[in-house]
Amino acid sequence: MLIHQTPFTNIDEGVRGLYKLPEDPVADRSMVEVHFYDPTDFTIMDKDNAWGGPNNPIKLYWGEANFVAGSDRNCTWHKEANIDAQFKKVQDAYVSKGVPAIIGEYGVASNRNIDSMDVEKHKASRAYWTEYVTRSAKAHGCVPFFWETGGDIDRNNGNQLNGYLFNALMNGAANGIYPF
Repeated sequence: MLIHQTPFTNIDEGVRGLYKLPEDPVADRSMVEVHFYDPTDFTIMDKDNAWGGPNNPIKLYWGEANFVAGSDRNCTWHKEANIDAQFKKVQDAYVSKGVPAIIGEYGVASNRNIDSMDVEKHKASRAYWTEYVTRSAKAHGCVPFFWETGGDIDRNNGNQLNGYLFNALMNGAANGIYPF
């Protein structure tokens, strides 16, 4: 198999009509790869106000059930329907045309330690996002590959540091049903 990454591994760049998979002389041996880190201020932003101006703190809580009342750390954009819509684009542009698609990277940063952080709500948010993305990717015909950055697995012995996240990953995988 030859895996072709979309420009910037971005879903929108890969489906908006300007990108075309290269022709492969061997039939049925190409795949497409995208990465998924939406919403970025929740998943990968590493410091307050790093992106989007002076009033954009890192978001710690995702999914309405995990919101902390009155907090400016609640991620109120790019909800579940947005995730489904992004993976639907990949399904329509590639999977439905017989081109396998992988989500080559997705995950939520684990190294958050912010004053007054509700640790349990943050863990629940990370777990819910991970489970939801895994399930939605599969439901739209994409094979998800979780990207672990060193905070969830002890690199010296391979032990899980955050079992709750791996439970969420396995639940998403078990409950995601491929459409074929």
